[in-house]
Amino acid sequence: MSKKSGNIFEQHIDKIVLVVIALACFWLLFFYIFGNPAAIEYRGKKLNPSQIDIAISSEAKGLEQKLNAAPSFAKDYKLQRDLFLSKFESAISQVDDSVYFPLPNHGAKVIHADRLYDIPEIGGVNDVDMFYVRAVAYVPTEQVRPDKSYGIVDTELGDIDFVTVQASFDVAAIYKSFYDSFISSRVREDWRNERFGTPVFASVQLQRQELGDNDNWSDWEIINRTKIDHLNQSLNIPQKVQNLSLGMEILLVQFETADFKIGLIQPGAYDFAYPSSGWLAPKFYKKRIELDKKAREQLERETRAGQRGRRKDVERRPQRDVRRGGRSRGGQSGQDEGLQEGRTVSRRRDRGREDRRSGRRRERTPKSPRSDSEVVQRSPEEEFKAVRINADGSFKDPESPLVFWAHDDSAQPGTSYRYRIRLGVFNPIAGMNWFSDEDQHLKNEVVLWSDFSDISAQVDIPARDYFFPQEVREADKAVTVQISKYLLGRWYSKDFIIKPGETMGKVVLSSVSDEISGSVADGSISIDFSTGVSLVDVMPTSDWDGVSVLVRRDYSELIYTDDGTTMKHLAVKERYWPDELRSRFREIKEAQKQPPIEFQPRLVRSGSRTSRGRNRIDRGSQQRSYRQGPTQSSTPTDAESED
Repeated sequence: MSKKSGNIFEQHIDKIVLVVIALACFWLLFFYIFGNPAAIEYRGKKLNPSQIDIAISSEAKGLEQKLNAAPSFAKDYKLQRDLFLSKFESAISQVDDSVYFPLPNHGAKVIHADRLYDIPEIGGVNDVDMFYVRAVAYVPTEQVRPDKSYGIVDTELGDIDFVTVQASFDVAAIYKSFYDSFISSRVREDWRNERFGTPVFASVQLQRQELGDNDNWSDWEIINRTKIDHLNQSLNIPQKVQNLSLGMEILLVQFETADFKIGLIQPGAYDFAYPSSGWLAPKFYKKRIELDKKAREQLERETRAGQRGRRKDVERRPQRDVRRGGRSRGGQSGQDEGLQEGRTVSRRRDRGREDRRSGRRRERTPKSPRSDSEVVQRSPEEEFKAVRINADGSFKDPESPLVFWAHDDSAQPGTSYRYRIRLGVFNPIAGMNWFSDEDQHLKNEVVLWSDFSDISAQVDIPARDYFFPQEVREADKAVTVQISKYLLGRWYSKDFIIKPGETMGKVVLSSVSDEISGSVADGSISIDFSTGVSLVDVMPTSDWDGVSVLVRRDYSELIYTDDGTTMKHLAVKERYWPDELRSRFREIKEAQKQPPIEFQPRLVRSGSRTSRGRNRIDRGSQQRSYRQGPTQSSTPTDAESED
């Protein structure tokens, strides 16, 4: 009774003591057993003594490795000497000198907002022509810019498939059309504007289509200007007024300068190392090919005639020696007569060389069979020079059609194209409210375009690599494949043994002792014979061939792929190949038998922007630069052309 009457603390003292002891035991358990009372903080972490030793040892080893390692830099240092020296040469080198500011007009005129003009008729382009040439050219190794034109940049030798499309334009008619629309008496006197009445050429647009695998033509695509055009960006103008960064007046003044006019209408071509004859516009290039062919045929006829004359003289000489004591009727021995014929041929050959060097060609006139008079005709080079725009941007003959052209240096080997071209003139009142209702669609158009030319003929760009299956080893289906590669103006060939699952070709380093298709390369040259074609399998097959009598043919056929998805077939051995492949094989074989060619040195250009020429040829190219075989070509000038 007395215990129940005490206070609550006395009643539960034993339980309280037990709780306190239990808490103390739990604290001691976690702190000393599960915890780490000896741990200290090191680099933001609590570590016991053994862990500290491991961490310090690991850091010491890392520092030791860094001390023993080669020094490294976060960013490679680039010499700034050239930039530093250029600052001294010109303190305003970064100022764009291609920007021309408008000049004041002849007197100030108040421009009224209620004008109304008839838009000039642009017309069409005529006489479209095209040619293609496969050449070894001096290709720039750095970007061509307005302050660094093609004539002064570093270059290297490279293969190029170069297409040029030429057309003519009635420049007199367009000048008259602009005059009638903006200056003539039919225009109100206060509306007349000489600036508007002078047409300024804005663009030459070249478009092409590509022939697909199913013999369908692709959509028309616009071809960019060449990589050697230093005005590439400046001549690329927007088609809508709202997208112009410069005012129309500035563009009119800028594009009227000689540099812009010539670069737009008659752009320059690459410097060719081979063929050495150089570039001409299509019409004149084809004429030069024709004349060169005639000259060679004439020289061959004269040479054969001289040889026949000497043979006949040798046959007749014993009889003359008996009858006339070794003297001919003209007082010359037979041997001397043959030599005289040889001298005549030699003089003709030398005269032909002189005519070619002077740029003129001599042809006999067909007046009568007895006429020996000769007339001197202008060479294609002289005719081409006659249609060029003058250095000051003026036309040689404003009444004659203007000959203009555009280049395509992006043609891909193994493809077929066709082209069309048109010429554009600036719309001088673009963005103004001076258009009639029927011309409102031209209000925001920067360029007034001519009609497109007729579509050119198809041009086929040959591939630069071929593979020709030769033999099959039945035991493991290994195929001997000849891979031919076109490089710097000549064809190289090498045999590879390919098994199913392997890729055809690889990079081969050829030295002086390595013969490649019967020719010996000077120095070391690295040739990439890779084709990207994988051999899948070799299968026996048969078919029937013949015209009047069908004959069964049994042969092996390659199954290969060049894209990983489409399987293609090709017969082994030449007699089973398609006609086109067999023809190409023989052309390559004949081309490799021709004597070496010489590369034409790059000429130093003259002009305000092109004062000197530089080219860079790598060591391998230097070793072979003057001993290259001929290009693959169907024409005697080693340049392939198309109508």
